Amino acid sequence: MLAMAISFLFFVKNRVQQISRDIKTKNTQILSERESIHVLKAEHSYLTNPKRLKKLTEKNLNLHAPVSSQILDSDQIEIYLNPFVVKVEEPSEGGQID
Repeated sequence: MLAMAISFLFFVKNRVQQISRDIKTKNTQILSERESIHVLKAEHSYLTNPKRLKKLTEKNLNLHAPVSSQILDSDQIEIYLNPFVVKVEEPSEGGQID
């Protein structure tokens, strides 16, 4: 009976030590991942900085803010979307086109 108790305690002790090592390993991995996340957030913040993106856009894509002459009214948009459509007026009640 005493030998069984000693064997059981030895098994429990070894299992607890193994679990403790696993926990330390996982905590180290968690810290490493947190540091990676911190670096990635900093990189994301830098890469999506509006001033930086504006500079890159102007330099590489030759894009600029639109001017008022480039903005269309809603009735003008239809012409640009399908320039081959001809508007046909509906006949008036008398059957003739005004």
